[in-house]
Amino acid sequence: MNILVLNCGSSSLKFQILVVDENTIKKNSEELLCGGVLERIGSQSLISIKIPGSKSVKTAVPLRTHKEAIQ
Repeated sequence: MNILVLNCGSSSLKFQILVVDENTIKKNSEELLCGGVLERIGSQSLISIKIPGSKSVKTAVPLRTHKEAIQ
């Protein structure tokens, strides 16, 4: 099962997508599929996304609301 974890601040959004299955529960761990941060929501936002084993992706996009950031 994949679990989306969100942490919303006043002008930021942090997220992770975790894989949780029977094996990870038994080990009391989880596997990170990806994670990231969207900063300065309400203006020219900075987006940073990391996928384990890959290079981080960083870009700037105008996001006015948290709803736009989630979409």
